[in-house]
Amino acid sequence: MKNINNYLFLLIIALAAHLVAIFLLLIYPINKVEYKPITIDMGLTNEEKLLSCIINAESAPNDTIDAYLVGSTVLNRIEHNRFPDCVHDVVFQRGQYDGINGRFMRTEFSDSIAVRLFDNIGRDCDVLFFYNFKTATDRTFISRLKRNTKLIHTTDNHKFFGYETTL
Repeated sequence: MKNINNYLFLLIIALAAHLVAIFLLLIYPINKVEYKPITIDMGLTNEEKLLSCIINAESAPNDTIDAYLVGSTVLNRIEHNRFPDCVHDVVFQRGQYDGINGRFMRTEFSDSIAVRLFDNIGRDCDVLFFYNFKTATDRTFISRLKRNTKLIHTTDNHKFFGYETTL
């Protein structure tokens, strides 16, 4: 009789553990990705913080290649004579970035990319324009890009363009 009681006790414990695991999976799905704004100032300059925000807003979530190319686009525009000469003015130039209305916040991921790009690590010096080919609706803009620039990169979500000689 003592063995049966021990067996039943272990069975109840195992069943309870399974129920707790199922409950936790319902509350916290495995594939759920949360974007939490950074609340700690990690010593970034205002330009790095702003670049981090636009990288997070415009690139695919946690897509390193997209993030580097989006950030490179902003920094390349600063150095190009047809665009404003600081991150703030490039990012807030009228009609340029849709992401300002969406996920415009910093994450640890986008902060690290922004800092590296300002140190010229991973920067692609040819990209000046991009669009998300899955969501873009401005056919005039897309047509003008294809006509006046060259396609440099295609990622899972974006096409990146530049002039024959950008800088």
